[in-house]
Amino acid sequence: MGLDARVYLSPKHLPHDKAALSPVRDPETGEFPFSDERTADRHHEPTVAISRRIGNIALVDEIRSEIALKSGQEDSLILTKVVYSGNHAGDWVAYKQILLLAEEIELLDTKTLGRRSDSLGEFISTMRELITAAQREESAIVF
Repeated sequence: MGLDARVYLSPKHLPHDKAALSPVRDPETGEFPFSDERTADRHHEPTVAISRRIGNIALVDEIRSEIALKSGQEDSLILTKVVYSGNHAGDWVAYKQILLLAEEIELLDTKTLGRRSDSLGEFISTMRELITAAQREESAIVF
């Protein structure tokens, strides 16, 4: 068990054959719902722009604790939407919040530079990748 995140492709970046299968994109998550499970199993991955593992439950707990200690921002999106639990699923950081999340990640990077664990450094790098994809695809980051 652990925490995984993904960003779904924009309709304009979908492979042509996938766009015809599911033309409706969920406005909140960016997911493309398929009409039946067999279709979803066969075609789900090609609709994903990026998928990253944040970490297992213990690692996410360590990252959350380090962020809380070093950032001083208890109500940040990072703490309330991303690492609040090591195994949450079915929720997301909305596209309209991505810029704020990016700002928080850059502030965290600046505040912890030279005094952070390798795990936190890897988390920051992973979040940058997810944020870049979310901005490119105009999509949420989904857990």
